[in-house]
Amino acid sequence: VPMRDYALAADGGMVYGELTWSFHDMHAASFPELVLDDDTRAGHCWSFSGSRAQVAISLPEFIYPTHVTIDHIPGAIAADIGQAPRRMVLWGVVDGAANRKRYQNKLDDIRANNTLGRDHPPLTKDGYLFIQLSNFVYNITNTRNVQTFALRDDLRDPELDLNIGLLVLEVVDNWGSDSTCVYRVRIHG
Repeated sequence: VPMRDYALAADGGMVYGELTWSFHDMHAASFPELVLDDDTRAGHCWSFSGSRAQVAISLPEFIYPTHVTIDHIPGAIAADIGQAPRRMVLWGVVDGAANRKRYQNKLDDIRANNTLGRDHPPLTKDGYLFIQLSNFVYNITNTRNVQTFALRDDLRDPELDLNIGLLVLEVVDNWGSDSTCVYRVRIHG
Protein backbone atom coordinates (compact mmCIF):
# COMPACT_ATOMS: atom_id res chain seq x y z
CA VAL A 1 0.00 0.00 0.00
CA PRO A 2 1.86 3.09 -1.18
CA MET A 3 0.43 5.45 1.46
CA ARG A 4 1.82 6.45 4.83
CA ASP A 5 0.43 4.50 7.79
CA TYR A 6 -0.23 7.07 10.51
CA ALA A 7 -1.30 4.34 12.95
CA LEU A 8 1.99 2.40 12.84
CA ALA A 9 3.33 1.94 16.38
CA ALA A 10 6.93 2.43 15.23
CA ASP A 11 5.95 5.96 14.13
CA GLY A 12 4.02 6.82 17.31
CA GLY A 13 0.57 5.27 16.82
CA MET A 14 -0.90 3.95 20.09
CA VAL A 15 -3.93 2.02 21.27
CA TYR A 16 -6.17 4.18 23.45
CA GLY A 17 -7.36 1.80 26.16
CA GLU A 18 -10.43 3.73 27.36
CA LEU A 19 -12.28 3.02 24.12
CA THR A 20 -10.87 -0.47 23.36
CA TRP A 21 -12.50 -3.76 24.28
CA SER A 22 -13.96 -7.08 23.19
CA PHE A 23 -17.73 -7.43 23.61
CA HIS A 24 -17.77 -11.08 24.69
CA ASP A 25 -14.69 -11.22 26.83
CA MET A 26 -12.93 -8.48 28.73
CA HIS A 27 -9.74 -10.61 28.63
CA ALA A 28 -8.65 -10.89 25.02
CA ALA A 29 -6.29 -13.72 24.08
CA SER A 30 -3.67 -11.18 22.94
CA PHE A 31 -3.01 -7.46 23.07
CA PRO A 32 -4.84 -5.00 20.78
CA GLU A 33 -1.52 -3.16 20.25
CA LEU A 34 -0.63 -5.90 17.73
CA VAL A 35 -2.93 -4.21 15.17
CA LEU A 36 -0.44 -1.33 14.97
CA ASP A 37 2.55 -3.58 14.27
CA ASP A 38 3.81 -4.29 10.75
CA ASP A 39 4.60 -7.93 11.70
CA THR A 40 1.72 -9.94 10.25
CA ARG A 41 3.05 -13.48 10.64
CA ALA A 42 0.39 -16.16 11.21
CA GLY A 43 -0.91 -15.87 14.78
CA HIS A 44 0.61 -12.41 15.39
CA CYS A 45 -2.78 -10.69 15.73
CA TRP A 46 -5.22 -9.23 18.23
CA SER A 47 -7.25 -12.31 19.04
CA PHE A 48 -10.47 -12.12 21.03
CA SER A 49 -13.46 -14.34 21.79
CA GLY A 50 -16.57 -13.77 19.73
CA SER A 51 -16.91 -11.51 16.75
CA ARG A 52 -17.47 -8.00 18.16
CA ALA A 53 -14.88 -5.60 19.49
CA GLN A 54 -13.44 -2.16 19.01
CA VAL A 55 -9.95 -0.74 19.13
CA ALA A 56 -9.21 2.96 19.55
CA ILE A 57 -6.13 4.29 17.80
CA SER A 58 -4.39 7.49 18.82
CA LEU A 59 -2.36 8.96 15.96
CA PRO A 60 0.95 10.77 16.57
CA GLU A 61 -0.46 13.82 14.77
CA PHE A 62 -3.81 15.12 13.56
CA ILE A 63 -4.60 14.19 9.94
CA TYR A 64 -7.34 14.44 7.35
CA PRO A 65 -8.04 10.70 7.03
CA THR A 66 -8.74 9.36 3.53
CA HIS A 67 -8.43 5.56 3.71
CA VAL A 68 -8.18 2.60 6.09
CA THR A 69 -6.32 -0.61 5.25
CA ILE A 70 -6.97 -3.98 6.90
CA ASP A 71 -4.33 -6.73 6.71
CA HIS A 72 -5.05 -10.40 7.30
CA ILE A 73 -3.03 -13.49 6.46
CA PRO A 74 -3.88 -15.20 3.15
CA GLY A 75 -6.76 -17.65 3.37
CA ALA A 76 -4.54 -20.43 2.01
CA ILE A 77 -2.34 -20.38 5.13
CA ALA A 78 -4.99 -19.49 7.73
CA ALA A 79 -5.94 -22.31 10.11
CA ASP A 80 -9.45 -20.80 10.31
CA ILE A 81 -10.23 -18.05 7.77
CA GLY A 82 -13.54 -17.58 9.60
CA GLN A 83 -11.55 -15.63 12.22
CA ALA A 84 -11.03 -12.77 9.75
CA PRO A 85 -13.03 -9.65 10.58
CA ARG A 86 -15.93 -9.12 8.19
CA ARG A 87 -18.02 -5.95 8.66
CA MET A 88 -16.22 -2.99 10.22
CA VAL A 89 -16.87 0.66 10.91
CA LEU A 90 -14.23 3.35 11.29
CA TRP A 91 -15.17 6.20 13.63
CA GLY A 92 -13.33 9.46 14.15
CA VAL A 93 -13.38 11.57 17.29
CA VAL A 94 -14.28 15.18 16.49
CA ASP A 95 -11.90 17.20 18.63
CA GLY A 96 -11.46 20.91 19.19
CA ALA A 97 -13.95 23.76 19.19
CA ALA A 98 -13.53 24.61 15.48
CA ASN A 99 -14.00 20.97 14.39
CA ARG A 100 -17.03 20.55 16.65
CA LYS A 101 -18.66 23.69 15.28
CA ARG A 102 -18.12 22.61 11.64
CA TYR A 103 -19.45 19.14 12.50
CA GLN A 104 -22.57 20.54 14.21
CA ASN A 105 -23.29 22.75 11.17
CA LYS A 106 -23.22 19.70 8.87
CA LEU A 107 -24.81 17.25 11.32
CA ASP A 108 -28.07 16.66 9.43
CA ASP A 109 -26.22 15.84 6.17
CA ILE A 110 -23.75 13.59 7.97
CA ARG A 111 -26.45 11.64 9.81
CA ALA A 112 -28.49 11.24 6.61
CA ASN A 113 -25.57 9.29 5.12
CA ASN A 114 -24.85 7.25 8.26
CA THR A 115 -25.69 3.63 7.41
CA LEU A 116 -25.83 2.36 11.00
CA GLY A 117 -28.57 4.49 12.48
CA ARG A 118 -26.35 5.45 15.44
CA ASP A 119 -23.82 8.21 15.90
CA HIS A 120 -21.12 6.54 17.99
CA PRO A 121 -19.40 3.17 18.49
CA PRO A 122 -20.87 0.83 21.13
CA LEU A 123 -18.28 1.74 23.78
CA THR A 124 -17.96 5.46 24.34
CA LYS A 125 -17.27 7.94 27.14
CA ASP A 126 -18.89 11.23 28.08
CA GLY A 127 -17.58 14.21 26.17
CA TYR A 128 -16.60 12.32 23.01
CA LEU A 129 -18.23 13.36 19.74
CA PHE A 130 -17.90 10.75 16.98
CA ILE A 131 -18.33 10.74 13.22
CA GLN A 132 -18.72 7.61 11.12
CA LEU A 133 -15.87 7.78 8.61
CA SER A 134 -16.35 4.47 6.80
CA ASN A 135 -18.46 1.30 6.86
CA PHE A 136 -16.91 -1.59 4.92
CA VAL A 137 -16.52 -5.36 4.51
CA TYR A 138 -13.21 -7.22 4.48
CA ASN A 139 -13.69 -9.87 1.78
CA ILE A 140 -12.04 -13.26 2.44
CA THR A 141 -12.73 -14.40 -1.14
CA ASN A 142 -10.67 -11.52 -2.55
CA THR A 143 -7.26 -12.64 -3.83
CA ARG A 144 -5.68 -9.75 -1.93
CA ASN A 145 -5.29 -10.22 1.82
CA VAL A 146 -4.41 -6.52 2.28
CA GLN A 147 -7.51 -4.46 1.46
CA THR A 148 -7.88 -0.67 1.42
CA PHE A 149 -11.18 1.19 1.85
CA ALA A 150 -11.92 4.84 1.14
CA LEU A 151 -13.68 7.05 3.65
CA ARG A 152 -17.13 8.41 2.92
CA ASP A 153 -17.20 10.79 -0.04
CA ASP A 154 -19.55 13.22 1.71
CA LEU A 155 -16.92 13.82 4.42
CA ARG A 156 -14.49 15.32 1.91
CA ASP A 157 -16.47 18.54 2.07
CA PRO A 158 -13.97 21.42 2.48
CA GLU A 159 -16.42 23.17 4.82
CA LEU A 160 -16.26 20.20 7.19
CA ASP A 161 -12.42 20.15 7.19
CA LEU A 162 -12.16 17.24 9.67
CA ASN A 163 -8.78 17.01 11.37
CA ILE A 164 -8.68 13.72 13.33
CA GLY A 165 -6.23 12.40 15.93
CA LEU A 166 -8.23 9.58 17.56
CA LEU A 167 -10.10 6.85 15.66
CA VAL A 168 -12.07 3.77 16.66
CA LEU A 169 -12.25 0.65 14.51
CA GLU A 170 -15.40 -1.28 15.39
CA VAL A 171 -15.46 -4.95 14.34
CA VAL A 172 -19.15 -5.71 13.84
CA ASP A 173 -18.73 -9.41 12.99
CA ASN A 174 -16.37 -11.99 11.51
CA TRP A 175 -16.67 -14.76 8.90
CA GLY A 176 -18.24 -17.35 11.22
CA SER A 177 -15.66 -18.41 13.79
CA ASP A 178 -16.04 -18.38 17.59
CA SER A 179 -13.09 -15.98 17.81
CA THR A 180 -11.62 -13.17 15.72
CA CYS A 181 -8.07 -12.18 14.72
CA VAL A 182 -7.31 -8.63 13.59
CA TYR A 183 -3.80 -8.53 12.14
CA ARG A 184 -3.12 -4.95 11.14
CA VAL A 185 -5.00 -1.67 10.83
CA ARG A 186 -3.47 1.15 8.80
CA ILE A 187 -4.80 4.70 8.72
CA HIS A 188 -3.96 6.91 5.74
CA GLY A 189 -4.45 10.60 5.16
